[in-house]
Amino acid sequence: METKTIKGLIIAGSAAVVALGGAIGGTYALFSRTADTTVHVKVGNLNFKFERTQLLSHELDSSTGYLTDHTDTTVVDLTASGAKAMDVANAAPGASYTGTFVLTNTGSTAFEVSVALNNAKVTNEAGADVASTNSVWANTSVTIHTEGREDKTMKLNNLSSASLPNVTKDAALTFTVKVALGNAIDNDGQNANLSFAVVLTATQALSA
Repeated sequence: METKTIKGLIIAGSAAVVALGGAIGGTYALFSRTADTTVHVKVGNLNFKFERTQLLSHELDSSTGYLTDHTDTTVVDLTASGAKAMDVANAAPGASYTGTFVLTNTGSTAFEVSVALNNAKVTNEAGADVASTNSVWANTSVTIHTEGREDKTMKLNNLSSASLPNVTKDAALTFTVKVALGNAIDNDGQNANLSFAVVLTATQALSA
């Protein structure tokens, strides 16, 4: 009996301690302080200015009819609606047109550059597609030239794309596109119209 009584007292005492501890915890506090702030991230941008700064033409002279050289230094903003990289009319076998293009990085990120030539067409005066039978189609070449890179020359009937050097922030890249009409163009090429699209794509560069 005595032993049981002692155990009972010990248990009761333990319960009292627990209860006391709970009472202290309920009123216990430490100094504290909080601060609020915000996160603001301004995202940069990819932007450029694309211009034709010069057009060298080896074409029929409007006065003599001979193939002669002409230089046009009119700057053309190629990002403007309806702007054309080249718009010429005095072509003939042996003629060529070389446009100088400048791509200026006006954004905040460096970018990679590719130029795709596509959607080539040869039409007659009535606007009908004559590419499959016209000698202009197989005898016209297009060459993309960039300093320090190997030239890429393509036939009008087999156009593709070319990769150009990266353009860093505030820098500019100059390249040329030359369209040359071969001497093998025969009479079916008279009064024909040729055209193709130049699609320049700039993609953010993560490293040099």
